[in-house]
Amino acid sequence: MPGVLIKTGLKRQGWLAILFLVIVSSNPSLQAQKYYDLVRNFPANTPFNEVQQVVNNYYNTQPDKGRGSDYKHWKRYEWWASRHLNESGILENAPRRNAEVLASLNGAFIESTNASWAPVGPTSISNGLDDLGRVVCIAFHPTLANTFYIGTPAGGLWKTTDGGASYTPLSDNLPGLGVASIVIHPASPNTIFILTGDGNASHRGHYMKEHGTGLYKSTDGGITWQETGMSWAYSSITFGYKLMMHPNDPDMLMAATSEGFWRSFDAGSTWTQSASLAGIEITDFEFDPNSGARMYACGYSGNFYLSTDTGRTWSTVNIGAGSPDRMEIAVTPDATGYVYVVAGPAYESGGTFYYRGFYRSTNNGIAGSWSMLNNTPNILGYNNSGNDDVSQTWRNISLYISPTNFQSIIAGGCFIWKSSNGGSSFTKSSGSIHADNHFIVKHPLNSDLYSGCDGGLYRSTDGGTTWTNITTGLQITQYYRIAGTPKTFSLLLCGAQDNGQDRRSGTSAFTNVTGADGMDNAINSVDNDIMYACIQNGYMYKATDGLNFSDGIITQPTAGDDYWVTNVILHPQDPDTVYFGGSGGIRRSFNGGSTWTSIGSSGERYLAQGVSNSNRMYAASDLVSSGLTIQMSTNVNDASPTWTTISGGDVDYPAAASGKFITSMTVNPDNSLEMWFCLSGYFAGQKVYRTTNGGTDWDNMSGSLPNLPIHCIAFEDNDGAPGGAVYVGTEIGVFYRDNSMSDWRPFSNLLPNSPVTDLYIYKSGGTNLITASTFGRGLWRSSTYSECTADITVSGVLDGYRQFEASNSITSTNTVSGGVGTEIYMKAGNYVDLTEGFRAIASNGFFKAWIGNCGVGGIPNPNRLANNFILTQPDDLVLSPLSPVTGQREGMQRIVSGDHQLVFNVTGSVPVNIILEDANGERLAFLLRDKLPPGQYSLTLKKQESHAEELFLVTQINGERKKYKL
Repeated sequence: MPGVLIKTGLKRQGWLAILFLVIVSSNPSLQAQKYYDLVRNFPANTPFNEVQQVVNNYYNTQPDKGRGSDYKHWKRYEWWASRHLNESGILENAPRRNAEVLASLNGAFIESTNASWAPVGPTSISNGLDDLGRVVCIAFHPTLANTFYIGTPAGGLWKTTDGGASYTPLSDNLPGLGVASIVIHPASPNTIFILTGDGNASHRGHYMKEHGTGLYKSTDGGITWQETGMSWAYSSITFGYKLMMHPNDPDMLMAATSEGFWRSFDAGSTWTQSASLAGIEITDFEFDPNSGARMYACGYSGNFYLSTDTGRTWSTVNIGAGSPDRMEIAVTPDATGYVYVVAGPAYESGGTFYYRGFYRSTNNGIAGSWSMLNNTPNILGYNNSGNDDVSQTWRNISLYISPTNFQSIIAGGCFIWKSSNGGSSFTKSSGSIHADNHFIVKHPLNSDLYSGCDGGLYRSTDGGTTWTNITTGLQITQYYRIAGTPKTFSLLLCGAQDNGQDRRSGTSAFTNVTGADGMDNAINSVDNDIMYACIQNGYMYKATDGLNFSDGIITQPTAGDDYWVTNVILHPQDPDTVYFGGSGGIRRSFNGGSTWTSIGSSGERYLAQGVSNSNRMYAASDLVSSGLTIQMSTNVNDASPTWTTISGGDVDYPAAASGKFITSMTVNPDNSLEMWFCLSGYFAGQKVYRTTNGGTDWDNMSGSLPNLPIHCIAFEDNDGAPGGAVYVGTEIGVFYRDNSMSDWRPFSNLLPNSPVTDLYIYKSGGTNLITASTFGRGLWRSSTYSECTADITVSGVLDGYRQFEASNSITSTNTVSGGVGTEIYMKAGNYVDLTEGFRAIASNGFFKAWIGNCGVGGIPNPNRLANNFILTQPDDLVLSPLSPVTGQREGMQRIVSGDHQLVFNVTGSVPVNIILEDANGERLAFLLRDKLPPGQYSLTLKKQESHAEELFLVTQINGERKKYKL
């Protein structure tokens, strides 16, 4: 990038991708066992409601105590997946969708610079173990013992340089924050690779929480990232499991993915799939410590595989374990030719299953060299004695063999077990460590062991006998809901997946107050020591001292309510009046939860109550068959409230569809007749709706919000100046609008690309703050929206998505440094001055500065390209392969009048980029960004209306860039 830009203009390099969905039809084969057996049999294009019906029907036949821990995992997954369905009701690749949206926005919108989000925590839990979130992989610096990197499934990549005393996030700007595996170059440690997605949440099939976008590479220690040749298409359901570098050739990379085993010989630029493992979900592989050509692998096929040609071809080896659910492989240089496998359970006919056992080969993994050393106790289960039949190997399994003593073995499942006799017997470790273990590895520069689990990262300095939690400093918690109080901005109650309810009282060190999965919550606005906290399935707890919820369990509104996230709200003037909305309808208590009365309606999706008129309540149900049902009561505090259905009946009200439901509602605190709600899913133009007269009429307020799930919505009490001040939380940040604006404006400066699940606004004494909970990066806080300031000075290093706006001037001395995910925009009324010291050095980013009125505009429609020229996707964008033609030049062959048709050849399996630009070289849209196989293709761009401005098509095919005038 050039180094200086004065007053106004645009210089850039690089772009993000818009990729296109391909749906393949197939039919599932069902086998009613546990839910993950059912899920694994569904192909990725199965409508999710079919999956739900089969799995929930299965659990409805099981007694509560017979459901086991897998029911909890199913409900977690069901909650998340149901919010990410497209118009066909099929689960989408959320990170790739995020990448598409981020690329299409192109900076034509601006946000107020006072939206400067800062992390709130938690970075530690003060009353015990720092159970902050899941850690699934680790990689060590080759020469600096205190420097290592860890990966999380929803919080991205983190780096420590002080042995785990503190951490720095490195991937907040990427479109997805799931990291499955990390590799560091042994001679150039600033070169780092991360494999994305979360294979450990795949549920043994294509359905999962976190898809991947491919493999990213950094050459500056994780500061900036670039895409590699492993860039999974928008239509892909691929996710990663493991990445390794060849022990003798750092340019040779190997990757285990849900779509097989892949090899690269040029440091990730190009990849080749091993044909013999094509289509097999490979979960683990290892190099033989004595031979770089010999490799071992396993996957969800239930088989063990052996390669003697560096992974090019593989043979299947029967190790005698039957067809285990999942295996983990380990080798050690201390025992030449020895290969070890721990084999997870598999179901037999009749529904029984058991731990398959611990196996060893004494001759390089070949057939006939395997024996089972033991299969009892069950070292993968929950029972301390190992006499249960439980495991969750589809989610977590690990195996470690000491490199200096092959008799010393550690295996991890739900807990950690040790063997000192080569695996002939195991005993459960007495060391304190969180459940659900994902890896156990030895630091290559010392004798320390590291373990990643659902609670974070642990270290052992005595061979695994005792463990120390070193998670403090990681902000990776996945929150569902948060609650605050008008008495103090520092007090928050937060419901976290897998780690209960956390209380914040003013620092980043939170206090854990309940276990299980934390859900909705509420704080008494008069007496802040009175709190209500829900866990999964509607169980509610109460504290009267702000801490001891275990001593204050209240009478359950609906015992064992089967809805995952139930809703609790308190009366705005009388907080002893509590309302509970679950699948069994709305319950009300006038005495703080001691007794409950059913008051009708069905509020399992959401509840919202008026502040100016607390007799008015809105309730959203889960009844898709009867539409996106909203009922309203105008006498909710009466003995027998009445309810009226106010949804539907208006042309602007959204039509019911599978995968479309209300995720949140908010009421104007100054006018209870004005209520807004937002929707799940990928339904273009159907994001946010409003009524200003209690449901008689409805307005579609979606504007040009990106086509992503909207998880939450909050109304700011501005006393009507301006009115309609509303914020929404999406997959990629927060957006804002009020009645003075014609559209939404991004409000996400410094906020990572993590789903925003809830919003809480605090306003008191001139302090106006908005807090966002995220599903993977904890809590964040910013001042609320305000109009532009006159002058701004920007300094320091900028990366990620940053927008700055001033009514008069912006002066910048900063350095723009970033790769994938970096786009910087500066807009001022009179001038943008990039003074001495300004540098733009991003290798794959985007920078723009220009003159424009402050506070004008919103989010442009990314489909409107220039004046009257309109591109509608996907119907007006047709890409079709032609019969191969030889002897023609590569690139675009012709442009015909009317519709624009491009004919081009692809000589290898390479990325193809086709971009629409204006006369100034500004990117208007991506028409195509995909990796196509060799052949000749025709792309038709339909021109609906004439356009006044000059437009250009830019092609990048087979590494050659060409520009053509339309």
